[in-house]
Amino acid sequence: MSTKVVFVHGYPDTHRLWDPLREHLRGYDTVALDLPGYGGSMPDGLTGTRWELAEWLTGELRRFRRPVHVVAHDVGGMVLHSVLKNNPELLRSWALTSTCDPDWSWHHNARVWQTTTLGEAARDEYLGYPREWQIIGLGEAGVPEYHAPVTAEHYDATMFNAGLAFYRSSVYIGDWWPEENAELPPGLVLWGNHDRYQAPQHGVKLAARTGARFVALDSDHWWPLEQPKAGAEELRRHWAAVERG
Repeated sequence: MSTKVVFVHGYPDTHRLWDPLREHLRGYDTVALDLPGYGGSMPDGLTGTRWELAEWLTGELRRFRRPVHVVAHDVGGMVLHSVLKNNPELLRSWALTSTCDPDWSWHHNARVWQTTTLGEAARDEYLGYPREWQIIGLGEAGVPEYHAPVTAEHYDATMFNAGLAFYRSSVYIGDWWPEENAELPPGLVLWGNHDRYQAPQHGVKLAARTGARFVALDSDHWWPLEQPKAGAEELRRHWAAVERG
């Protein structure tokens, strides 16, 4: 397959989320992006709102000069909805987890982050913990044990503040829900069947609305870490069907 594959992570992750999955996709031309402020400095003039992330991702995809396959998870998946709605010509195909279903309500953690003062208190409490406590907390939130130290290493104040900006700009995100009968590139909705943050039925609903194939993997929220081999197999099947036309 000659088409480039672009991976977009979520919160609180970096491009490293995709490392286990990409190990099973050797031979493919892949690149994993870091969202602004995630695992590095925040570019001047940005804070991390969903509109900024959408503009940023659109710009990154335009750099490739031809449509690409995009795989996105969590916040990255929601931001990809904006590209699907406003710039679908940039995509050869798409695969994602997490939807902008207007009937969905944010989970508890997100509602805390969306609340002024509470979000800052949660940030300061987390950042004040010793690293080993941070790792334990991430594990309790569902990050697989083997990857929690990697997440903790890069989950700093810059990323936390970027997350606050995203979630506060996303109290309602249903305006990115795909239009009914919209002409979209081929899609795949990949979901953990035990996802604690957004139930699989929202993925089923997105697949039905877009004509995408829905696949449930035996995992919690972080399927790229929990089921990388199975996820890679589904992606290869998806891309092969797209390339065959």
